[in-house]
Amino acid sequence: MLSGADAFTADRVSAGDRDVVLLAGEFDLAAATSFEASGAAMVNEGRPLDIDCSALSFIDCRGVGPLVRALENPQICLTNVPAHMSRVLRITGLSQVVRHRTRFDIAVVTADGFDAACAEQIVSVFSRANSEGCAYHVVWLPAERTASRHPLDHPRFHCLVVPPLDRWLGLSAKTALVRHVHGLAARSDRIIGVGTGLAVLAAAGLLDGRRIVALEGETGLAALTPRSTLCTMAMAADGPLATALDAEAACAHCVAIIADDYGEGLLFAHVEPGL
Repeated sequence: MLSGADAFTADRVSAGDRDVVLLAGEFDLAAATSFEASGAAMVNEGRPLDIDCSALSFIDCRGVGPLVRALENPQICLTNVPAHMSRVLRITGLSQVVRHRTRFDIAVVTADGFDAACAEQIVSVFSRANSEGCAYHVVWLPAERTASRHPLDHPRFHCLVVPPLDRWLGLSAKTALVRHVHGLAARSDRIIGVGTGLAVLAAAGLLDGRRIVALEGETGLAALTPRSTLCTMAMAADGPLATALDAEAACAHCVAIIADDYGEGLLFAHVEPGL
């Protein structure tokens, strides 16, 4: 994402049977005026056109107007809408003009020994959000040694979920599972550790200096991450890391993530954690 200080640009590229106008930077009043004048030629040449908004760092209601007018042409579509722009479209009642939104990839560590029921419960929150027009894609990631033989297509993940693990005593930084999770965490913007899944994160050194929840086997966890501060709440968030005692607490945090991505008050009031 471009920083807010970047100037607005609109570049047209060919993409097979469609053209794409790549918008980037701040789409403020001055940019909207410029787009209204120069963009008219781009959107009225007769070829199907996607207006790609993925690199917009800012847009307000004044910027939306010229885009909506351009969309009066049925061959033009608005695509890759970031979360901050989705909020503006909702406020103005224009969510229906989006062909597809920027996709958020949610990675879930899965293998024998992980609590599959807990993972499914957490994933159901994102699935329900998708039914309301969000764009979350869940990627189930095996944690076996052979997993490294299958490179992933995703350069980064929006969130990494580490469910509870049946057997966690004896984990260390050298354990294959721990190395695997450490690599995934380095490619994730957020991490949610649940229950004994925290032991995997601790062994990977990802909890050092963080405020985390306490769980059964607290003594063993403390030994894995002595520089962490343990608290007795059901869920604790510390920067990009969230730790939860159970699936219900993790689901509540997922609802907060969705609200942050798509705005408070979207149709998530009935997306109940853990249901």
